[in-house]
Amino acid sequence: MKLETVLGAVALLSACVVGQAEVNEEKLKVSVYYESLCPDSKRFIRTQLYPVKRSSLGDKFVVELIPYGKATTTPTSTSYEFSCQHGENECNGNKMHACALKYINSTQVQLDFVHCSMSTRNPPQSLTECAAKLDIVDPVEEIRTCAEGAEGSELLARNGVETHALRPKLYFVPWITYNGVFSEENLQNSQDSFKTVVCSELKKNGVSASECDATEEKWGARRA
Repeated sequence: MKLETVLGAVALLSACVVGQAEVNEEKLKVSVYYESLCPDSKRFIRTQLYPVKRSSLGDKFVVELIPYGKATTTPTSTSYEFSCQHGENECNGNKMHACALKYINSTQVQLDFVHCSMSTRNPPQSLTECAAKLDIVDPVEEIRTCAEGAEGSELLARNGVETHALRPKLYFVPWITYNGVFSEENLQNSQDSFKTVVCSELKKNGVSASECDATEEKWGARRA
């Protein structure tokens, strides 16, 4: 066999192995459609999403946050009018979160901020408190200006387009998809057993995690 043929075969095999590795290493995407004043959204972010993302399992998945929920958007001649499930203050909170997600560069700090905000008594008014707690300095005024102006309305309207495009249509908040796919079972289980659902979805993608092995043993013992 010619040397060129052998080298070609090795190169092809290497490409296949690298390609497979890239597929296996692709992270699970968890998308959370929520509302800033929704009690279920607050509870899920505080007790399920944030603790799991901050654990060692957090390296296995990425989080996409979309503040809007069951709101409606009405275009006007100059901007938009919004109606939110928990009132105007929630619309303001959704705008503020949308602006924070734009102007905070670090995805981890984005989640830290949303978690902090959703842990306060009045999330829409939590910018100053959470920025101080997390030592966020530079983008604070940009976030404030965005939330109080046309940019915040534009960002919230975009979130509305994405939310209204969901299939099936959103009927519960927080609405959660995994790699863009909705499952009623996953939605229900995620509210109290988010880690278990993440582990199940990772397993489907061929990704192993030691924390998931421990979770499976615990759930297996409960079923026994």
